Amino acid sequence: GIAISTGMLLGTIMMLNVWGVIWRNQKVVLANAANVLAGGEADPNAAAAGRRALMASRQNAIFSVSMLFFMVYKSHGPYGAELSGGKMGAFWLITLVLIAVLELNALGLMPWKAQPNKGLNVLYDGPGVRNPLIASFGLWAIFLILTEIFFKV
Repeated sequence: GIAISTGMLLGTIMMLNVWGVIWRNQKVVLANAANVLAGGEADPNAAAAGRRALMASRQNAIFSVSMLFFMVYKSHGPYGAELSGGKMGAFWLITLVLIAVLELNALGLMPWKAQPNKGLNVLYDGPGVRNPLIASFGLWAIFLILTEIFFKV
């Protein structure tokens, strides 16, 4: 159940990003757009809210490939793998640290905050969606290597 649990963890974080970050910040951006179209003053917080929503949305895209991998791995992965407590603990430690760093970055809680192209924010910026796509498959490759190391039959 460790693979499906990892997929569920990623899916839960993605859901919380949508409800807790993206939608709340999109409401600010949409209200600002409606206000400006009606001839009102622009909200100075709208740009920062849009950036927060973009970072959380792109983090969800980065998590999505790995989440799908773990959801499918449950049905198609190797059977009979007996994980020792040490292997399971090491897998969860690496996984939770990796997920926490990426999520804290998406929330703007790392030292470089939400500044474009600073620190890990380069994962979200760049031309189009190239960087988030590369990062999503890079994260999947890391998880693939971890499963090969720890889940080997």
